[in-house]
Amino acid sequence: LPNGYGYLNSRYRPNITTATALGLTIDGKLAVADGLSYAFEGDYLFGTDEVNNGDHGGGNLDMNNGQLSGFNLYLKADQAFTAGIPLSVGATFGYGSGDDDVTGGKGNINKIQTMGFFPLTNVWEDSVMPDVGGISPQGLGSPVSRGYREFENTMAVQGKLGMKPHEKVAFDASYTWLHAAQAIQGFDELGVPTGASSQDLGMEIDANLGIEVYKGFGYKCLFGVFLPGDAAGYLMNGTNANLDPAWEVKQVVTAKF
Repeated sequence: LPNGYGYLNSRYRPNITTATALGLTIDGKLAVADGLSYAFEGDYLFGTDEVNNGDHGGGNLDMNNGQLSGFNLYLKADQAFTAGIPLSVGATFGYGSGDDDVTGGKGNINKIQTMGFFPLTNVWEDSVMPDVGGISPQGLGSPVSRGYREFENTMAVQGKLGMKPHEKVAFDASYTWLHAAQAIQGFDELGVPTGASSQDLGMEIDANLGIEVYKGFGYKCLFGVFLPGDAAGYLMNGTNANLDPAWEVKQVVTAKF
């Protein structure tokens, strides 16, 4: 049930009566240059929604014909170069199905590896995290701000560059383009969809710095700025009137004894 918990689910979410998930994950390393690491996941889901919702419940609930289906794709590759300053060049692609009609037809159901913890972005989505009651991401893409969960109705394309200028210093920067699989409609104060729609979720630029100060002592600084598109505004607020960039700086100090 999407109501009655201490956090919010994604908007227009179906009631899930039954669900079946079929998935495949593959990861490994190839002897290309100084090592090409890769990870893949593909999932197909289907099920039923036996609750006949007569309205959207303020934007909480999807109205559908009782049939649910959806899929996810995730692919990540990182190429290492060790000559000179060690470098890593990587790319990440994520795609999750969406609902093309929140007022009828089939409902959408998504799920990626439950305990995956796939890092994605620092602001829009801290990571693709487990969809468990009480555990939620803290980025803008989290249900806390009424965004989507995991890769629901989302295409993410990311390019990343990492380097180690010193054996105790690591730095990486990334650019992520975010697009909705199905157009996101705006909604009014009652949660009823309006005619405005968009697929442009926006883009994000992130930079992370890690320093091993001493054995067991470390420092990390994670920075990100998210530049919202119209679809991000429709998703969380129902309107594209408030699209100020969102930024975050997270600093972590660790001490192990």
